[in-house]
Order: sequence, then C-alpha cells, then structure tokens
Amino acid sequence: MFLQAVGHGMEPSFLAEAMKATREFFNLPLEEKQKYSNIVDGVKLGIDILSEYTIKCKAAANLVFQNMAKILNLQEEHLVNMIGENSITQAIFNYYPQCPRPDHVLGLKAHTDGSIITVNFADAEGLQLQKNGVWYNVPVVPNALVMNIGDIMEILSNGFFKSLVHRVVTNAEKERLSLVLVYTLELETELEPVSELVDDKRPARYMKIKLHDYMEKYHDTYATGTLAIDGVKISI
Repeated sequence: MFLQAVGHGMEPSFLAEAMKATREFFNLPLEEKQKYSNIVDGVKLGIDILSEYTIKCKAAANLVFQNMAKILNLQEEHLVNMIGENSITQAIFNYYPQCPRPDHVLGLKAHTDGSIITVNFADAEGLQLQKNGVWYNVPVVPNALVMNIGDIMEILSNGFFKSLVHRVVTNAEKERLSLVLVYTLELETELEPVSELVDDKRPARYMKIKLHDYMEKYHDTYATGTLAIDGVKISI
C-alpha cells in the first residue's frame, strides 16, 4: 500500500529547509563529508532541522497507524501502542545524480521494504511501484510525503495491508534527493499477526518468526531478487 500524505502538519518552508540541509551535505567536498563527526556550524544546523523533521514524520506515521487500526476494527491506539513499545527509526538520505543512460542504471532495484512503514520525501520523480507486472511512476506531489507499508505491517495486519514491490530509477535530466525514514522494531521482536486479527474465518497467514531471523532472510532474498515475505506465508 502506497499513499500520498499531505495533511502532515509540516509547512512547505520547513520541508524546503530539510531538503536544503540534505543537499548541502551531499554538496560538501568528499574530505569534509569524511570528517562529518567533527560537525561544523553549517552541518550542525542541518542536523537540527533534520532531527525536527524525523520527529514530525513520526507524528504523521502515528496518525496513519491510528487510521489503519480503525480500518482493522482495532482500538485507535492499538498499533501506536504496540509499535511504540519497541520501535526503531532509521534515517536514510539518498542522492541520485543525473544519469545519461537511465535505461541502463537503476537507482535502487526492485524490492519490498522490511519495515513497518517507510516515509519518503523526494524532490523529483524516480520512485516506481509494480502492479500486475507493470511499473508505474509515483508522482511527486508538492510537499507531500510518500508512505508505503512494509513487510512487518503486512504480517501484523495478517495480510490486510500489502507490502508492494517498488524500485527507484535514475533520471537523465536532473538529480534526485530523497529523505527516507524507515520505521521498524527491535530485532528480538517475535513477529506474527496481531491476535485480534486471527480467528476461524481468517486464520494466521504468516508464520511466527523473530525479526532478526526475518531480516537475515530479507537481506538474502534482496541479493537474489526474491521476496522474503513470500517465505513466511502460510498456504491456506
């Protein structure tokens, strides 16, 4: 499941500052980026902005979790509370340079995300999702966050919400920056469908597995071009 979030409470000027801070880091000379731990004033300002960005994105993600819980006929705070107990946030900021042969180079190959949810803010097109073997461009809506459900949420929801295959393609005309926040759980978490979503009419569709073991499968399958989520499905 992919969605474009526009009511996230972040002003366009703030999002522009977050993107500017990211671009300024990537524009630093290589030797400066290698000395990143010595934080100069300009980079420190960027860190402050991006730290605030992560906090505001978490609030937006929680709002999505609340609405997802309602769709699943769970208490509104059920997913927020369950996830909040042992959640981890990973920030990944990507720079895709202009590429003269985009038909020969992928920015990121086809995969699903091994996350609960992934929040992506980008300044140019390049993200594509796959449906029935066809690739579709995800449009860039000004100031919108692209949120996509990951494997963890597919398992927790007992397959109600699907983790979709997607990729990033390169662009012949412009560079692309993306600010990606990946929400996941502690590696020792036992991953299985939420008990309230399992009954005689809808039995568990995914086996119980420790997240650490699942992520090992995830990295192995990513390397081979297969999907880890397929390996934990229960045939019904």
